[in-house]
Amino acid sequence: MIARVMAVHTFHRAELQRLLVEHLHASDKIIHFAKRLESYVEPDSVTDQIVLQFSDGTSATCDVLVGSDGIRSAVRRKMYTELADEADRMRSDELRAMIEPVWSGTVAYRGLIPAEKLPKAVLQEIETANIVSFSPPWYSFLVVDN
Repeated sequence: MIARVMAVHTFHRAELQRLLVEHLHASDKIIHFAKRLESYVEPDSVTDQIVLQFSDGTSATCDVLVGSDGIRSAVRRKMYTELADEADRMRSDELRAMIEPVWSGTVAYRGLIPAEKLPKAVLQEIETANIVSFSPPWYSFLVVDN
């Protein structure tokens, strides 16, 4: 079964990294690969920078932190913990429940396949289902099993 998902645009992590490297000034100095974020410290002022703390003991600073660090997100954990600490009791419990990911009951299989390896019938099905290639000659696919 090929899932038809509306208003959701997915792309491979490598594509996001490529776009960041291509479009950020001095990306060799501000993009750090092979790092695991442990925590971050919000600035006291909007003119100060966010301090990132990594598991290898190093740190870095940034103006903007995008929380796309996976299912065990350090960004989500820190954000919801701080929001819960600041919230009233009723809202605090609700926010703390959002810290750990919860399984939705849906399994999604994702993958990349070189287009030349796919039979023509499969390519036609992909085009019919509006699954878009994000980096030719590769095709992205998503199969959902509830």
